[in-house]
Amino acid sequence: MQNAWNNVEEAYQQLQIAHRSIEQAEENLRLNRDYYKAGTSRMSDLLEAQLLYQQSLDKRVDAYADYQNNLLEYRQATGSKRCRISYRVCVKNVKYIVYKKTQTLSPHSPLF
Repeated sequence: MQNAWNNVEEAYQQLQIAHRSIEQAEENLRLNRDYYKAGTSRMSDLLEAQLLYQQSLDKRVDAYADYQNNLLEYRQATGSKRCRISYRVCVKNVKYIVYKKTQTLSPHSPLF
């Protein structure tokens, strides 16, 4: 059971890392767009920034799926129905982007 909870915590941390990665990729893309518009960078630089941004979105989707799978395994290991996570999902650039809305875990959770 402790192993299952450790997996949940690790997956949650990976999800947070994925969120930060998107923020950095967005800023990189914004800068590259500005540089391209100003004529100080090449199209290939802009395309690479767009690729990195898209990859960061894909990684967040994967991290969210891993988190949900680990959470389900924890719930199954404990027989708990108390563990509830709510997320709001929106569509952007033909990808599902998940934003954390509310979180309720066990009272002994460091994430509580």
